Amino acid sequence: MGKKSAIGILLALTLILAVVPGIGATTEAPEADAPQATTGYVDIATQGTDWVVQRKWKFKVNMPYGWGVRTKAKAATQEWIHIPLTYTTFLDSTAMKLSKVEFCAQATNPTVTKPVRMDVWAKDVRISQKNLTWPNSTGVVCQWIDYATPKWYESIGISVLVNYGNDKDKVTFYKAWLRLVP
Repeated sequence: MGKKSAIGILLALTLILAVVPGIGATTEAPEADAPQATTGYVDIATQGTDWVVQRKWKFKVNMPYGWGVRTKAKAATQEWIHIPLTYTTFLDSTAMKLSKVEFCAQATNPTVTKPVRMDVWAKDVRISQKNLTWPNSTGVVCQWIDYATPKWYESIGISVLVNYGNDKDKVTFYKAWLRLVP
């Protein structure tokens, strides 16, 4: 078979596939998938670079990295650090309710400098607070609040009160996340 014959056959097959219904291309829009009910939970993480110190002038170090924010106070103090959480209020037309919030941090000297309280905010209303018991560990520690009766909110944020015992110890803030249920 010559080169021209092979090209002719390919062109003919292409034309057939494009025109004959059910074989090739179609001019009808595909049917939309039927909507599915949202039945399981949804976890949404926020990268640790979103942490913001409340009073910047109180810090010797307030350094964002690709994975979080490292902090060190200028002197012994208690300071608030805040993070907004991405919150999907509706998913597939289903209201999503808050079930859990969590943040993770690391303290270089947790017997002296450590997070001591966690507040959760829905817009400008504090919906919960928790005094923290921080373990004597220099590893990454996560703290959370579970909500026995999940509830829908417009927005969610976490505030963490940190006790800085001196001007030497650091606290690094990592991710924060929430769990939503339909």
